Amino acid sequence: PQAAQEEGFGFLSLKSTPWTQVYIDGADYGLTPLYKKQLRTGIHQIEMRNPQQGIIHKQQITIRKDKNLKLDLKL
Repeated sequence: PQAAQEEGFGFLSLKSTPWTQVYIDGADYGLTPLYKKQLRTGIHQIEMRNPQQGIIHKQQITIRKDKNLKLDLKL
């Protein structure tokens, strides 16, 4: 049988061109770039906004225990 989802924490490093305001599960994490922000393992919703450029980008990410998910997005 498949093991249960690992409990614990992993990390997200996020860059974007142009800059964006980052929200993870609805919480404001500030402007890109983000470096090794600690998040619980599992699935999270990220939303990236840049009102000056009219950008609203949403995506789902999966954080794995003790891993750093690196995203570099051109929006």
